[in-house]
Amino acid sequence: MKKHPYDLSKGLTAWLDLSTYCNAGCPQCHRTSLDGLGKVDWLPLIQWSLDEFKRVYPIDSLLKHDRFEICGTWGDPCMNKDIFEIVEYIITNTIDTRVQINTNAGMRKPQWWTTLGEMGGNRLEMWFDIDGTTQEMHSLYRQKVNLETVKENVRAYCTTNGYASTHVIVFKHNQDHLYEIRDMIRELGVPGKILFELSNRFYKGPTHTFTNADGIEQQLEQATVVDHPLINGQNPIRDHKWKAKKGIKSHELT
Repeated sequence: MKKHPYDLSKGLTAWLDLSTYCNAGCPQCHRTSLDGLGKVDWLPLIQWSLDEFKRVYPIDSLLKHDRFEICGTWGDPCMNKDIFEIVEYIITNTIDTRVQINTNAGMRKPQWWTTLGEMGGNRLEMWFDIDGTTQEMHSLYRQKVNLETVKENVRAYCTTNGYASTHVIVFKHNQDHLYEIRDMIRELGVPGKILFELSNRFYKGPTHTFTNADGIEQQLEQATVVDHPLINGQNPIRDHKWKAKKGIKSHELT
């Protein structure tokens, strides 16, 4: 009998995109057009429902998974209308399966985030995207996202047993404020990793030009720092070899 290429008796990790909806218009995001920061024309607006998730991942399948990493490549997971119910379904029907979600946290009300954290507990980790200490600094990249809303939501989540970490993308406009960003994040109550990553999407040179939602041309500039003690050179979210090299254990990631 031919051996299956994967040992399904061992825990699996699923990496999922559950939505192409997003509240933000980040200029270097794959879903964002350069003119007006809307969604690119070729990407349909779709999202998984709870029923669809259950059909793809019935309980016997859930039990084979150690982790669900719900990322935001094509949209923000927390814009999915059923994201709470999907996470609840995973948590309540497994013993120790963990869930990681990446989000800009610029949507919904603080109470929603508190309820999410209480439900997920220490088996849920949110990776919050925060790129500055002021609205101007944060939203040069996180366009259409209100920093005060983000702070309120992160603070609300961090009052629970849900775990939280933070991802900061470093550009020229925020490279001199990394310690301030770190201190602000800690003041919000985030106990986990604060990972600073240089943007790797300056494909055509050190500047990235776009037209914002108000029709005004703006530019992002590539960071000029070389050896900053807070900056990690590789992508910390997806690079599992990087995680292993840094000695980050699974409980610190989920």
